[in-house]
Amino acid sequence: MPVYETGRLVSTEGILTDVTDERLAQDQLKEAQRLARLGNWSWNVSTGELVWSEEIFRIFGRDPNLSPPHIFEHAQLFPPENWQQVEAVFRHAAQTGESYILDTAFVRQDGQRGHMLAHGASIRDEQGRVVKIFGTLQDITDRRRLEQQLLDISEREQRRIGQDLHDGVGQQLAAMRFQSSTLLQKMASRKKVSLAEVERLDTLLEETLKQVRNLSRGLHPVSLDSQGLMHGLRELARQCQALFGVECVFACADAAPLHDQRAALNLYRIAQEAMRNAAVHGAPQHIRIELSASGDAISLVIADDGRGLPANIKDTTGLGLEIMRYRAAYIGASCDIQSRPGDGVTIRCVWRPST
Repeated sequence: MPVYETGRLVSTEGILTDVTDERLAQDQLKEAQRLARLGNWSWNVSTGELVWSEEIFRIFGRDPNLSPPHIFEHAQLFPPENWQQVEAVFRHAAQTGESYILDTAFVRQDGQRGHMLAHGASIRDEQGRVVKIFGTLQDITDRRRLEQQLLDISEREQRRIGQDLHDGVGQQLAAMRFQSSTLLQKMASRKKVSLAEVERLDTLLEETLKQVRNLSRGLHPVSLDSQGLMHGLRELARQCQALFGVECVFACADAAPLHDQRAALNLYRIAQEAMRNAAVHGAPQHIRIELSASGDAISLVIADDGRGLPANIKDTTGLGLEIMRYRAAYIGASCDIQSRPGDGVTIRCVWRPST
């Protein structure tokens, strides 16, 4: 018998069934998978039938109107250096029924590479034979790229600190060692040691201590007390103005205490990245940092009057925007970036403690 759809009802052989809730649930599932870049799949081991959700077609960049390739024809979906591992995992799951987690690169239809995280489990028949394997596949390409960028930043900071230690503190210590040796030789030979020589050694020691403190601030820019973020941002504004020659001010009308050290450090790093981007890429005259508290929410705003970002912010890469969004998401904060060409950039982050 034919099937008649009325929008809410489906008629089959004279039976009316309300499918509104079912369709709504399916639509919600598709949207959830799209947002999470997560698809589900199943593989009938005996027949070889493979079923993909719509999101998996999208992840691989393939036409959802076509059938997915056979499970052992997946070589085209993975780089050659990864396929042997992937195939071995599939075969092992089919033979043993063991669950698995697969973290590997993949190749989209257009040739671009991505990275996925796949989970699989099995269903057995009454004789204990594996008859079906099913699971999920998530596109984690963006996450991996951001993680790599954070690693690159960390390595860059380590190189900078090592260079500062070598060129700054190391040289100062070498000079102090030379000065103290000279004084010891004079004292050993009972020669007169002048007050100026001792004062010179004391000056070297004071300069070395200053350099060590500055390096320490770079490693731990936010102190452990609740006012640490306020003090850190105030010092950051001062450093930015001294380093880049751009007028930079910090404003905090009322106390904005923040006891969560993880949140404080990541908000500080967001401000640091935003200020550096503005000074290096935006050619601003002024940069302003504002910190405020409203109830249990902490609001951080970094605004400049520079040239602004290109019209499509989503297509802008290499300016640290993804890193800022990633840090905000990591602590559960919102991160809104607004800009128009020629009208500066305003970045607003709002953090609330998790319940």
